[in-house]
Amino acid sequence: MTLSGEEVEALWERLLREERYEVVEFLSQRSSDPTSRYRTDNKTIKVMDGRAGYLWGLFGLSDGGGWSIRGQLEAEVAIPVGLLQLYSKETIRWRPGFVSLWMPSYDPQTYPAWEFRLLARHPDRRQDIRVLKSIALSSQDVLPTEKPDGTSVKELIGQRIPRGELRYDAVRQAAIVQIFGLQRPTTEEVSIPSPLFSDTSSRDDLTASTTDPRL
Repeated sequence: MTLSGEEVEALWERLLREERYEVVEFLSQRSSDPTSRYRTDNKTIKVMDGRAGYLWGLFGLSDGGGWSIRGQLEAEVAIPVGLLQLYSKETIRWRPGFVSLWMPSYDPQTYPAWEFRLLARHPDRRQDIRVLKSIALSSQDVLPTEKPDGTSVKELIGQRIPRGELRYDAVRQAAIVQIFGLQRPTTEEVSIPSPLFSDTSSRDDLTASTTDPRL
């Protein structure tokens, strides 16, 4: 049994909503339970299913295909009515290959796909969140960290690419989002709506994932 891309994403979104910074990996075709699961210290959330169609299993050298979604809390700023948080999200899809040398149907023009998401989190009802801005980026928008010959770009060694920063302008009541590590670094100003939350704040439809026994 493998997870679809939608199921992997639903699990990732649930961890984000619940502020559970964990790595959850499904790598064994013999079990529907996670192969590994552990908390992270750097506010990272990762869900990966690599069980799709292992080739031959030759001495355990073949690589499974599947989905991997990884992101982290880039920054957060407290404001009088809640908490502003900026998350990154990287989505990768690949097909079964052999010893990481052959990945048929992997499309470097499409993956990884990136999203930077600004959300507001209720100060008391922590799972009550409101998305204020979503910035989608293609793999072509991000600076390459390797040259065509496979060597690292010296200027980017040690840098996390891409990455985001967040600040709050109290005078304009706006969040300032900056994303670096792009072909064209971007800055977005997002006005904070008022009221930011209501007693019946809308919630994302995560009904299926909230009852998932695997988490």
